[in-house]
Amino acid sequence: MNLSLNDENPCNTTELSTYQEKGYFYIANDPALYMLFTVINIVQAISKDPIHNLFLMDKNGRALAANNRSIEQALTSRISIHDLADSNYTCEHLDIFTEAYQVAVAPYIHPEDEYSFWKAQPNCKFDILTSAHGLIKGSRSAALLKNNLINEICQLTDQPKFKIAQYERAKKAKHQYEQASKLVNSLKKSFSKLLVLRIDFCWKNQAASTIDEMKTYFSRFLKKFHHEKNLPNIVGYLWKLEFGQQKGYHYHCIFFMDGNKFQRDGYYAEVIGRYWSKLTLDKGFYYNCHRDKIKYRNLAIGMAHHDDQSFFNNLDQVLLYICKQDQFLISKRLLTPKLRVFGTSQRPSKAKMVGRPRKFKTIPTDTTLSSKLAVIAKNRSAFNHNQGIQK
Repeated sequence: MNLSLNDENPCNTTELSTYQEKGYFYIANDPALYMLFTVINIVQAISKDPIHNLFLMDKNGRALAANNRSIEQALTSRISIHDLADSNYTCEHLDIFTEAYQVAVAPYIHPEDEYSFWKAQPNCKFDILTSAHGLIKGSRSAALLKNNLINEICQLTDQPKFKIAQYERAKKAKHQYEQASKLVNSLKKSFSKLLVLRIDFCWKNQAASTIDEMKTYFSRFLKKFHHEKNLPNIVGYLWKLEFGQQKGYHYHCIFFMDGNKFQRDGYYAEVIGRYWSKLTLDKGFYYNCHRDKIKYRNLAIGMAHHDDQSFFNNLDQVLLYICKQDQFLISKRLLTPKLRVFGTSQRPSKAKMVGRPRKFKTIPTDTTLSSKLAVIAKNRSAFNHNQGIQK
């Protein structure tokens, strides 16, 4: 499936919902994360195809049928307004859903009835209590309350605040993608062959101070490529900082080498990864995406000839995916002012390597680490299908 910067389905579902164990990636069973994407899908579906009432009602106020069965079913999921507020993640969709609930539903049901409200049959009644004496002063059906909720969401998604937030998020993703594309195109013009390496850099035992320590080491790490004799000669790189529910803070990195001089992509990726571990005193660890790469050959790693359009098309998809990662859910921890979450090396004015030429003294041996990203590709469509909204 090809990605586009205009895609409106949550792109970082897979990124946030996977974990690694003994070199293998798995889809995590994370109800809290599932809830977030369910809410995003509901709001996104309403913003794309506005509806003001979820249920058709008869003249006596009884629900007859649902206007949108997918949204009706999604609203019966395990949703908790309290958990939405406490989540580590944020986006304008979650804010709108919470605001709409506080206006359209919260004043008319007891807080302890929230769970049963989502699961209730359309014509189930909820009593409205007076705040002073707790006396019943009326009741409303679940269908009527959900109609009011959907109508409120519909109105909020039509407001400038929501539209501006979506525009700014898309603008940021587009800028990152353009910078990454300019680097790749410049390198492609400078070198007839490029060796492309992909590595993820992570951190053990993460805590509140992790991001400061990790970004300090990462900055030092990139500078080492200019002079460290035990690191390979690279001609360019790009990186993206992410925060995953299972993996915590981590950097996605793509390194480029002159393919006319270097061919052993798996070896050089291992050299770089091991240097990261050594530099961080084993506080950091890495995923070498080149192990078992035959199983995920479409992830744009290895040797790229300048006329291999298929490879560069795949690489373009990788760049889109990386740059769109925070287009929907972003960790609140990454909203820190002046925290850079994306960067590239300078585009080459002429064909030259980063730092002085050097040779390696040691050759890493194989380990049992195996980043089998094909598992993600295999399970991703099923994961999204289980939580998606069908129009």
